[in-house]
Amino acid sequence: MSQSVDAALKTLCSDPTCCRERLLHTAGIIYAERGYDAASTRELTKAAGVNLAAIAYYFGGKDGLQAAVIDHVVEECRERTWAVFEHLDRSIDEAHGDKEALATATALFAESFLRAALPVNRETWWVTILTRAMGSLPEPEAPLYETVFLPAHKILRRLVTAATGETDPDRQGIVTEALVGDFLTFCKNYSVVLRSLGWDDFSDPHIDQIVAVVARRMQARLGLPQIPLAERSAKLAAE
Repeated sequence: MSQSVDAALKTLCSDPTCCRERLLHTAGIIYAERGYDAASTRELTKAAGVNLAAIAYYFGGKDGLQAAVIDHVVEECRERTWAVFEHLDRSIDEAHGDKEALATATALFAESFLRAALPVNRETWWVTILTRAMGSLPEPEAPLYETVFLPAHKILRRLVTAATGETDPDRQGIVTEALVGDFLTFCKNYSVVLRSLGWDDFSDPHIDQIVAVVARRMQARLGLPQIPLAERSAKLAAE
């Protein structure tokens, strides 16, 4: 465990000698794999290669470390995936109800999100914590609802309304949740997916296949034309 964590820290930490960074990412990796209560402060500091007193010194205790981990997940979402949702939001406005444009925007969203958020190794521990929170939302992860989930759901609900014309709030919400399931399935269930498909990892060709299937599924759920992103891009270039 500690050796593989140490290997990940060399990539994750801007300064691999920084005790605070090492603790933050070590806790994130272990929490993602085993949960908040699965590791003692002694185990965390040993895996991080820092002094036992470092958690109290840098975070004020284990609760403070957990809070810092969630803050980091929020920041990663803002840097890596929020621009994807903002682009979708703009594309909905620019489509003016055009089904082909909305289909393209949906395919681009699926591709951009999955390439940013598929958990490809321990270095993407923030994805595991994020997707796990969608299933149970334990108290330490509660801030993720207001800062990540709710804003994203509002944009997806706009897509549902623009594509389907649905006005009933309950139906809008149900379709929105179904869309979320379409593009998050491979993030939440990646271990089972890899084993069932006989894949060792999410390589680029594997991700291409996932994107194609998810994009078509989302377009179909919204009653949109089945327009692959590459085909739409070619049409725009020809025009």
